[in-house]
Amino acid sequence: MDEKLTITRAQLAQLKEYSGQCIARIVGCTSGDAGEVIGTGTFIDVRNTIYLLTAQHVSAQRFATNAHGDRLYDGLAHDGGPDDEMFRIRNPTLGYGFPRDIAIARLHSEDLGAPTLIPMQWDRIPKFAGNLEKDIFFVHGYPGRKSRFVRAWGGIASESFPWVATEEPCNCSWFDPKIHIAIGYPVQGQDERGHLIDLPHPEGLSGSALWKTNIASKGSNWEPEDSKIVGIIIQWDQDSQTLIATRIEYVQTLVLHVIQRESAYFRWERRGRSHGDDQADWFAAEEDISLL
Repeated sequence: MDEKLTITRAQLAQLKEYSGQCIARIVGCTSGDAGEVIGTGTFIDVRNTIYLLTAQHVSAQRFATNAHGDRLYDGLAHDGGPDDEMFRIRNPTLGYGFPRDIAIARLHSEDLGAPTLIPMQWDRIPKFAGNLEKDIFFVHGYPGRKSRFVRAWGGIASESFPWVATEEPCNCSWFDPKIHIAIGYPVQGQDERGHLIDLPHPEGLSGSALWKTNIASKGSNWEPEDSKIVGIIIQWDQDSQTLIATRIEYVQTLVLHVIQRESAYFRWERRGRSHGDDQADWFAAEEDISLL
């Protein structure tokens, strides 16, 4: 491996703390006080409004059914930060289907309880993934089938998992390098001490942010804030042993589309919900997002 593509235990700990401030468990609710961790989300702050970003197939699990056609969940929820209580996702979730497979939901301010929660500011999210060669990537989420049980709203029996990797080739039929990024995630890997370990099943990592650490380019001057989100994890390909992410360019497009729809809706509300001026609402919303 290139000597520059190394990470220290201290840097890994910093990355885990930094990214952990803006990630959430996404839960499929099975009753009033229980559920299953079905994925990971990232909190982002767009003009002082908080959104939860994840994978579309995670969001769609709210409609999942069993073999008898019965709904598995009566809704979705997220935690408000590390060791915090759970909150129902009450607003509609909008997204792109496969192969982009990303989704976003606007959250209510009262659904963010933990003081340790620091959403990622919109202006810190790059518009393009850029050059991804010769760098270390980082994923922080909630993988593993055994960790998918929630004892009660106040106690989630799952732990987050940080993973560092390099970009790897992916030969699955639907992988498109213009849309996707692939990083290594084998069945067996190494911990920070170099010991071989069996990695948690990647189920649950869906929706996690993919970070480009920029450790290689920054060298000894590196800080956790130099890391940038360059994608959202959507799948694990068993054949190539890679996690596949949708590039941040498509996240940018989705967020702008959602903001524009919301802006047009709020303008319609402000003018008394009258009809006959829908185009003006939409054109005003276009001007609004041009400021982002």
